[in-house]
Amino acid sequence: MSHLARIVDLKKELLSVGVTCPVAQQTTVENAYVQSLIRLHFLTGGKALAIDETIRNRYIRILDKLNSYTPVNGNLVLQNFNQFFIKLINEAIDYGRVTCADYTFPENFNAKESPAYNALLSQLYSEMSEIK
Repeated sequence: MSHLARIVDLKKELLSVGVTCPVAQQTTVENAYVQSLIRLHFLTGGKALAIDETIRNRYIRILDKLNSYTPVNGNLVLQNFNQFFIKLINEAIDYGRVTCADYTFPENFNAKESPAYNALLSQLYSEMSEIK
């Protein structure tokens, strides 16, 4: 199953819990892209918090490839990806600890317990890892 089918499943699940706002649905999908890109970064050897130009260009290619199938705001995804690292660095400097990034999800939706959201995360990671 492709990430497109997973997005359709997620949107069906969002509708079933009363999330009808298209912006909230799109934000939820974009969160999955950001989380998958972060996962890809750390599981494929990206240990640095600083993203060099080579890595950034690879992520742009990945988002461009996925965008050819379904529209996603690649610039926003990369901006949120970068914000994740900035937050990690600032927390480490300010507090000596790091917490998870904050993602905005609709009130009625629990991403951690959502089968459709987690299936989309896995599918995106799988497809992202295949793009060189």
